[in-house]
Amino acid sequence: MRALNTHMNDSWIANARMYAINPAAAAAWRALFEWLRTGTGVPLKIMDYPAPAPLAELWQRADMGCVFMCGLPFARARPQPRIIAAPQPAGAEYKQRSVYRTHLVVRADSPYQTLEQTFGTRLAYTVPDSQSGYHAVRHYLARFGQPRLYRQLVGPVINPAGALRVLHENKADIAPVDSYAWDLYQRFEPAALTGLRIIASTAWTPIPLLVAAPDCPADLCATLQTTLLGAADNSTAQPLLAALGLHGFSDVDAQDYSQLAHAAAEARQSVYPLLA
Repeated sequence: MRALNTHMNDSWIANARMYAINPAAAAAWRALFEWLRTGTGVPLKIMDYPAPAPLAELWQRADMGCVFMCGLPFARARPQPRIIAAPQPAGAEYKQRSVYRTHLVVRADSPYQTLEQTFGTRLAYTVPDSQSGYHAVRHYLARFGQPRLYRQLVGPVINPAGALRVLHENKADIAPVDSYAWDLYQRFEPAALTGLRIIASTAWTPIPLLVAAPDCPADLCATLQTTLLGAADNSTAQPLLAALGLHGFSDVDAQDYSQLAHAAAEARQSVYPLLA
């Protein structure tokens, strides 16, 4: 399926910053985007946008064509970006769903065997508008019915790499890591996980999704979406997906992500309005 010629003079960015955990992973995403560009004819400009550049600024760009966006900022955005597709991680626990969760991670040599044993220590967070790095954790902790469970909040550490770093450097005792990012570290940089272990995991929620700008032409978005939804059955795309630990992509609805905003509001109104 080819993009309509009326849009061929436009340029639309593709970016996987959220899951380009290191140069090898970034190269794997670039290969997938290049396949998408070639297969659709959509003039995607594959753009690097390394941390600590703010993701919020990336998500406001009018030339987004296929960019990963965190589900909570997506749910809150007005106007909302156009949905392209959401990834389906390949692990059996994902059950071919476009979901993820937050792992709560400690050092392997720490004395903590349960989440409750970490209360009163130092908790890291990524950024305040992150679903996996802040809000999922807050919602999970609200069940304990106490207003302050940790003595110190460490952050913003920006991303999973920062969460792993403060654990290794003993600047935090427990930190949140996006489960798909954890999978990518196992694949691309297992040494980063050495000496760490998962002590708890939050509930499954909709995974970050690929989006286009609100004003991106609908037919162009449909072209990208159709091609990504067929990637799992495409012999050229299959090894590219496998390299990224993906089964494929699925069509999702904006309503799927509204639960994230509802959960964030629920936690904010509970006895646990802040992480610490």
